[in-house]
Amino acid sequence: MLPSSKKALQEAGHLVASLVGPEACAALCCAASTCSEPALAFDWAGQCKDEFGAVCAQYLCYLGLLDAACAETSSTCWRQLYLRLRAFHRSLRAGHYLDKAFPAKATIHFEETPRLLQGGHTVVFGGDDERVAIFRIQPSKQSLIQSFRPADFLDVVPISPSEVVGVTRALDLERWCFSDEMCQTARDTCSCRVKSNLAADGDVLEGLRLFVEHVAGRLFLFAGASIYAFDLHSLEELYVLIVPTDEALDETRCGDQEILARWDYGLAFLAHQAEGREVAVWSTQDGAHRGHIRSGCELLCCDISHNSSSAIVATLETDGEIRLFTSQASDGTQATWECSISVSVESLEESPIQPIVEVKLEQSVLLAVTHSEDGATGVIHVWEILSQLHLLQNHYFLFCDRPPDRVEARHGGQFIEVFFLTDSLNPRPPDGIYNIKWFSPKLELLFNLDRCVGDWRCDLRDVAARLEDDRTISWAPLWRPICLTTACS
Repeated sequence: MLPSSKKALQEAGHLVASLVGPEACAALCCAASTCSEPALAFDWAGQCKDEFGAVCAQYLCYLGLLDAACAETSSTCWRQLYLRLRAFHRSLRAGHYLDKAFPAKATIHFEETPRLLQGGHTVVFGGDDERVAIFRIQPSKQSLIQSFRPADFLDVVPISPSEVVGVTRALDLERWCFSDEMCQTARDTCSCRVKSNLAADGDVLEGLRLFVEHVAGRLFLFAGASIYAFDLHSLEELYVLIVPTDEALDETRCGDQEILARWDYGLAFLAHQAEGREVAVWSTQDGAHRGHIRSGCELLCCDISHNSSSAIVATLETDGEIRLFTSQASDGTQATWECSISVSVESLEESPIQPIVEVKLEQSVLLAVTHSEDGATGVIHVWEILSQLHLLQNHYFLFCDRPPDRVEARHGGQFIEVFFLTDSLNPRPPDGIYNIKWFSPKLELLFNLDRCVGDWRCDLRDVAARLEDDRTISWAPLWRPICLTTACS
């Protein structure tokens, strides 16, 4: 029998969790094992996603830390991630990462100069079309996990730090697993092979691309105007979609049907033809149609997200205007999309009038980038979207003495990440290397690092990595790795 006080505390865990905050629940968990019930009962996943976005689920799924069979293990991971993000953002807002010497913990050295570098959070992917090496990020020593040959596939993407999925020239989907202890070649480590139903000609196969959506557990294969969706784990085909295309546009491009897509993690995604006039929206889970938007002008780019009251789609069209469309159900189940806001450069009275070249959405944050006519400068714009009234407020903008290459809202809109091309032309830096700045939603500078790895498998930032020379990367963790072996995080 449990002591009456301990039993009472365990039974009251859900009640206590609802009355105290997340940090108090974590403190109770660390104080004594008998006080762990509030921490276990607290909705860490909901709290984490509310503050920092669905990217948190993407991150934990990619690292394989969400165990569907063990709620306690998953809760522990969510708690640790939330507390680490809270601490990281407090330090970021306090300026602890600004103008500091890069606190490199270790370096990774490549045998040859890589042409591609991508961060895998606990690993780094680096190489070229012939060979991509996977290096484990650890302070003690450089550890090569394995390598794979992109040339063996029409396209290949990492789905975890030690797994990739590719589509072969025989149109098979294959999953390859690697580990530090294995010394065999990558061709000896295939863990799953499934014959796809893809039927395409040579032109379509040349442009074939794979995308991963971890939150919904989906793998997408884009081939021409067709989108094939597979279960990420079994590689079973689930549904096939056709993206609306403009036949007249196809004729001018000699059959080119470049398809662009954006995801609202775990909920929905949109796709449209580059410079086409129609955006289609589908459920990520089952491919159910969630409506479409027909534009009067060609589309330059689009994005999709949601806030507390609506699903939102932003379009940038060739007339130079940003348009926001809303569907009253946040999951997009209502197929009617209504234009609620329109923004043009002429309406931005205080900022320089420059063509808008990019638009991005993240929950209630709208971002845009403009470039000067000569391409020498640019401006970053940030707005807050009012949930109920579908209006924009709190417009901030920042003039840049060089044009931003792209912009993203990170961690649920907690900060803005801006990418600039590097100055190095000889030798040209590997693909994936940028000069990066982080800003608050009010465009106050928080972090600045040149020649750093800008492409990561997940949108959550846990490591900073910098290119020191042609073959060397140094890295620094932004917080302690999530660990399942300690009770107190």
